[in-house]
Amino acid sequence: MPILKDFRKQIEITLPITKGKVWIYDTLLAKDSLEIDKIYVSETSVSSEDAQTAGKKISIRASKYYEAMDETLRAMVAKWDFTADDGSELPPTIENIKKLPKKDFDYLQSEINKKIQGEVLTPEVKKN
Repeated sequence: MPILKDFRKQIEITLPITKGKVWIYDTLLAKDSLEIDKIYVSETSVSSEDAQTAGKKISIRASKYYEAMDETLRAMVAKWDFTADDGSELPPTIENIKKLPKKDFDYLQSEINKKIQGEVLTPEVKKN
């Protein structure tokens, strides 16, 4: 009988600015994908009065996108080699990931998106 375990592989990437090493998973687990999906179907309350007072339109879709991206980062970053000022290990939480320089953050997002899109967009090779 097959053993159910975490079959994901960790892929090491080096960030361009800080030169920090980050290990990302090569795929999402079903539980992570479901948590991301829940974000898109959850209710969002928006006060139209606040939006009108500020003279701004509120995009619920954009709001959900950023929540989903946070959840994706949380699920896909396995570990990294960053430390705090005192030398203690710094966990790769969403809050800490957002402290990266923008270029490093964008690079990390890009690498994660490549892995996720590779799962979805890789066409099957058909034999004739």
